[in-house]
Amino acid sequence: MRAYVVTAGDGDPLRRVAGLTVLERCARLARLAGAASVEVVEPDDARRARLAAALPGLTFAARLADDPSRPRLLLDGTVVFGRQVARALAAHEPPAGGALALCDGDGGRLGAWRVAPGVVLGPMGGVVGAVRDVRLDGTPAAAAADDPAAEALVWAAGRKPFDGLVARHLNRPVSLAISRVLVHTPVTPNHVTIACMVLGLIGAACIARGGYEWTLLGALLFQLNSIVDGVDGELARVKLAESRLGQLLDNLCDGVTLHATFAAVLVNAAQGGMGLAVGFGAVGLALNLAFLLAVGRKLRRVGRCDIRALTRPLGGDPPVVAIAVRLGWIVLRRDTLTFLVLLLAAADALPVLLYLAPLGSVAALVALALRLPAPAVHCA
Repeated sequence: MRAYVVTAGDGDPLRRVAGLTVLERCARLARLAGAASVEVVEPDDARRARLAAALPGLTFAARLADDPSRPRLLLDGTVVFGRQVARALAAHEPPAGGALALCDGDGGRLGAWRVAPGVVLGPMGGVVGAVRDVRLDGTPAAAAADDPAAEALVWAAGRKPFDGLVARHLNRPVSLAISRVLVHTPVTPNHVTIACMVLGLIGAACIARGGYEWTLLGALLFQLNSIVDGVDGELARVKLAESRLGQLLDNLCDGVTLHATFAAVLVNAAQGGMGLAVGFGAVGLALNLAFLLAVGRKLRRVGRCDIRALTRPLGGDPPVVAIAVRLGWIVLRRDTLTFLVLLLAAADALPVLLYLAPLGSVAALVALALRLPAPAVHCA
């Protein structure tokens, strides 16, 4: 599928919104929607030269060199689109011999089209044929480049739709503040992922050293790791830089950090002569590794990187199950575990975590085997 970004509107396509120009945002959004190539169409020679000089990574043309044999995307290069536009363009098929136009909740067209093969477009992208409107209800999906709401629209994508309790009230406000600074730098989400892992490994080393002060310092670094862990995803969503490699790297680094920290707690308890706690922790670690191996096999089978792909949507379940599931997805998450580590370290009772480990691992295995439901929200 080919995408054309047309700059015929009144807005400034070089205006920067959260670290990217409007044209760069359109090009990245088109690729997220499935476009294999993107071409910017600008008929004015002087303006096209200025745009090409500012954005040498994009391809520019004076007119739309249309190929009606292929499906195409048309985007207004003076509009800032939300991430949901990419998902909608990828999910909805246009009518045969016509086009699909995305609209806001009031029915106004956003400037994003998906055109079926066989439809001939004009030099600047006019669509002739049947047009099917698809409304995107809910949060705003587009804003003019010079509209102050464009920045807010982009940053609305920074938050996940379903954060844990600690993440929502502690981690996310701090991580978003960090992301708002980094978004204007060359730092990429993968850079943050690696730095976050290094931070977590330093924290694990501190915990393994033992002693109250070192253990507390390690727990604080583990909590900081949990906060920074949100930054890579925020940058990827805000800058439309999501990738399968980034997801895999994030999952790998999270796993390395989590298991290194757990191993450090085992060493810490062993140094304190707490043999029973070490035994419980070893059993919990073995069960958790079994859980991860099972998850990995299932995710490879479905071609996804997100464990939520292994759950079913929440719906039609008894009220008790629905309440328990929603509570579990809020409370029983990594952000809660990280904060628990900090609280136990502050109370000089970190080895208590090892007694809980087998229970948590068994619960995870049971949930995976039964394919327990998850709240029906898009997992970014």
